[in-house]
Amino acid sequence: MISPRRIRHCSSIAPGIVSHYFPVRERRWKRKTGGLKDSARITCGVKGVCLTKIPKNESGIDEVLINTHWLHEQVEDFVEQWSARHEQLKTILYHEPILLGSAGTLLANRQWAGQEPFFIIYGDNLTRFDLRKMLDFHGRQRQPLTIRIYRRADAKRAGIVCLDENDIVIDFEEKPEKPKSDVGAGGIYIADNRIFDYYPKQVDNRSSLALDLSQHVLPRLVGKMKAYDSGEFSMDIGTPESLAEARGHWLQRMHGET
Repeated sequence: MISPRRIRHCSSIAPGIVSHYFPVRERRWKRKTGGLKDSARITCGVKGVCLTKIPKNESGIDEVLINTHWLHEQVEDFVEQWSARHEQLKTILYHEPILLGSAGTLLANRQWAGQEPFFIIYGDNLTRFDLRKMLDFHGRQRQPLTIRIYRRADAKRAGIVCLDENDIVIDFEEKPEKPKSDVGAGGIYIADNRIFDYYPKQVDNRSSLALDLSQHVLPRLVGKMKAYDSGEFSMDIGTPESLAEARGHWLQRMHGET
């Protein structure tokens, strides 16, 4: 079984960490999100990163890297206080004065990623997700990247994938006007250092220095990505409206309501 020691939180498909990142979303920073004392909605770049509850570190993860941009001072303050209560999880902040894009942040931290598999987690999701199960699944595969998927995806908000009979991704397109399926990329990935072999040597028609996973890397990995569908709870929190909706659902779940 492959047992990586690092987990990566990303912002969004366009701007942000390794982010999976898009247009400007919610720009609020809170020390509490809907009463969850160990969670924070923190803005990193244009998207937000959600530092989730990992009180017992049951996933086996011991290191997290988060990129920061907008309101980075507040993020740093929160992480400092959060880390004091969660010493078993080392949190590294990587500040980007100019956003590098999701793939750009990965590339800038390639040495940190090392040789072992690592998680890439987009920050605009609220989820109750078993990282260990996905890690075990990835360890049984031979592909350089495992991609979490979900059904009934909104093509206006997500990358859309097509799968073959073995759940290998045979097509990937970011927010297509004419989607070929309703299977979406769920914003959680496991990769290893082979992912860097699929980076373009040069990227044309870019409006900024940002290098984006969904635009510039994942399409080049078609045929090399294994889909993982756990069916676990997950909701988009990429807009103020969806964040408010997700908060309500989460509080209901905490209180055992349906």
